[in-house]
Amino acid sequence: VTAPRARRIGIDSLRGLAVILVVAGHVIGGTPETGMRVDPESGWAYFYAALTDLRVPLFTALSGYVYSLRPVREPADYGQFVRGKARRLLVPLLTVGTLFILIQSVAPGTNASAEPTDVFALYLYGSVGGSGQFWFLEALFLILVVVGIADAFGHGSGRALAVAIAQRPQAFLDKSRWAMDWYYPILGGVLRGEAARQRIDAGWAEFVVDGLGVRCVSDRPWITAAETCELVMALDA
Repeated sequence: VTAPRARRIGIDSLRGLAVILVVAGHVIGGTPETGMRVDPESGWAYFYAALTDLRVPLFTALSGYVYSLRPVREPADYGQFVRGKARRLLVPLLTVGTLFILIQSVAPGTNASAEPTDVFALYLYGSVGGSGQFWFLEALFLILVVVGIADAFGHGSGRALAVAIAQRPQAFLDKSRWAMDWYYPILGGVLRGEAARQRIDAGWAEFVVDGLGVRCVSDRPWITAAETCELVMALDA
């Protein structure tokens, strides 16, 4: 019997925060015609805009980080991996998404209209009309399916890419201005141990502002919550 995996309080807390922010964003609405239909100059609108670069990116970063803890190592494990992701991502898309569209098609006074036949577009594209919030489930499933294939069946190419990122940065376009290219090799598992510590030390003064967070771009004053959270996860990797 496989022992249950220990829960990580930090990851679970960030997941909960991401859920709250995404739900709050849809409740407020991104335009005066959606959600609470707030005025574009209201505090609610500014709150929505301020968290735009955190809500879904945080979910995406967490998904990648959790996958990196238990990646697909062998072709024999790939089928079980896909079934697990389908249960966690596609089942909610099909059930909740279908109910959402059906209710929206008959409920009066909704912010967006829908037809029962829109469920087929939802299944195909992951988004239709007022159900735009469901696209992330299908997109994340497809990304994980592709990444799982690369890990399960392409060990040689994966190792070659890891070596290139770690030892031949000149093989790629120069993106040293961006904080993500500073810590992503660590967050993605390419660099570990002393090499990871040296990379963090080399970029710390350039990107980190004490007491505030991480600059998105080294030569700009933009201190962003998304990059700050991702750096924390890289430090914990």
